[in-house]
Parts: sequence; C-alpha cells; structure tokens
Amino acid sequence: MYDSASGHVFIMDGHGKAASVIDPKTRKVVATIPLSGKPEAPVADGKGRVYVNIEDKGSIAVIDSSSNKVIAEWPMAGCEEPSAWIWIGNRVTSSPPAVINRWQLWMQKRAS
Repeated sequence: MYDSASGHVFIMDGHGKAASVIDPKTRKVVATIPLSGKPEAPVADGKGRVYVNIEDKGSIAVIDSSSNKVIAEWPMAGCEEPSAWIWIGNRVTSSPPAVINRWQLWMQKRAS
C-alpha cells in the first residue's frame, strides 16, 4: 500500500507479524515494523497514519509513517478476525460487513 504522506510503500507480513517499509525510489527496505499479530490490510489516511487490522488479535494497529513506529493499538472487543477496510469520508472502518455498522461509530470516536 502506498502512503502519500511518507512516499513509502507498506507491505504486510502475516507470517512474520511485521510491516516492511519500502522506498520505491531505491527499491530498498527502509524499516521493518514489528506488530503484535498477523497484519492484513493497511490503509493510509494521507496525513501520516497507517491503520492495519491485526487479524488474529481483533485489533487495529496505528503506525506513524514518518517514524515507522506503532503509536497505538486499538482492541476491538467482540470483533473476531477483522479482514478488510472501508473508507468512509475521512474515516476508516473495519469489516466483515456484519460488524461495519457497529464498528463505524467506534472508529469515528477513535479517529476524533
């Protein structure tokens, strides 16, 4: 996933429980970010934050794309294996679809 704020590409490694950050100009890995579980689908907000669902933990990791560090992890109690994202205006929402409405409000509160 390309992050316009940093100009880097973020690649998720579910087996290694990490995110690799690649500089597309040099085609080199510039950072490896350890995560608490298996990352799946990253989404960038265009303001320096990358959100990634940690599928086996039922949480959202927040990465600062300028420091390449996890700055928060939000548990989503009751959400098992979040597996995708939906961009709604300036907010991200995790799915599967059965939990979108429930978690949309939760994500809006977290994003504000």
